[in-house]
Amino acid sequence: MESQAKKKKVPYYKKPERMSLEEWQTELRRQFAADQKFEVKNMGDHPVFSDFEVYNPESDKSYKVSVRDNKSSFDFCACPDFKINGLGTCKHIEYVVADLRRLKRNHKYFKQNHQPAYSSLSIHYGKERRIRLKKAEGISFDGFESGCFDDQGFLLPGKTGFIETFIGKAVEIDPGFRVYPDVLDLIREHKEAERRKELVNRLFPDGINSGIFGGLINTDLYPYQKEGVIRIIEAGRILLADEMGLGKTIQAIAAMEIFARFLNVKRVLIICPTSLKYQWKREIEKFTSRDVIIVE
Repeated sequence: MESQAKKKKVPYYKKPERMSLEEWQTELRRQFAADQKFEVKNMGDHPVFSDFEVYNPESDKSYKVSVRDNKSSFDFCACPDFKINGLGTCKHIEYVVADLRRLKRNHKYFKQNHQPAYSSLSIHYGKERRIRLKKAEGISFDGFESGCFDDQGFLLPGKTGFIETFIGKAVEIDPGFRVYPDVLDLIREHKEAERRKELVNRLFPDGINSGIFGGLINTDLYPYQKEGVIRIIEAGRILLADEMGLGKTIQAIAAMEIFARFLNVKRVLIICPTSLKYQWKREIEKFTSRDVIIVE
């Protein structure tokens, strides 16, 4: 007989009024993790604060989980859900942490902040992804990080361009300095965003009145359509949500033409309902000189 009643589960389809959206979604992942039969393998030296391989025998998939501190904001998982949910956790992290906490010998590690033997740059996954510096005990970067990181180690806004210089200096001072792969991914994203912004300023110096729209495709775009094209190029990815009949297809075709001419895009894959395949083909052939292949 259980010593205490089981904790009441939160519903999957309706958020409890007492919970925030983030709390609800986190608890759902915790509940799901409790019912799993994952296989966990410690890939590092520390019994708790280490890298783990989490294998799901049902899906035959494995993901890397990093438990970096007893604060969830330092943890990481390579699964898609972790990267997009903005919660800083996922079912794999919840499973590993719960599994570690079940062992009495690990309790001491969760009662104090872990101070690693190496300094590192990692990503804080919340509503906004932020680069965070964590320094090992006794390590000083000679004030080189001053003015770029705040008191909690977060990279200050507008300082992404400084990161590569800082990494080079940090490695000289601390040979064990680590930069996690997701940091490099975020740096690349920032660079790409800056490149797109520069491209937009160059291609559309006068906004919707820029001359490039004159010969972009074989029709004249309305002002709101030109604005849509500019936003697509600037964002790199976007949800175009105009009402029906306002020419979303034309905007997409015009944006594809920009990507082809100036962003080295060789092929574009259009995923659409079967009934619209030939309509897309006709529109592309009508407004551009591009070849179209339909995949049946």
